[in-house]
Amino acid sequence: MKKKKKNESFGYVNFSFFVGIVLSFWFLLAGKSNIAMYIVGIVGVITPLFAATSTSEETTEFELRQLEVLKEIEYLLRERK
Repeated sequence: MKKKKKNESFGYVNFSFFVGIVLSFWFLLAGKSNIAMYIVGIVGVITPLFAATSTSEETTEFELRQLEVLKEIEYLLRERK
């Protein structure tokens, strides 16, 4: 499940990157090089940000182990009362 979600998010990133490059190439051919460079800059900044935020939401094995230990500690403390 996590692997599929990760692949979907990278699919969106790759698609948006591809669309941005195609648009910039289109404007470059049309003679509007300033707009093309702005699009390349925007795509270059936003694509890594989107990729980072889409993959950072997953919990790692270490975090899952920590949560299990905290639940066990909470259970033990309740049992003491």
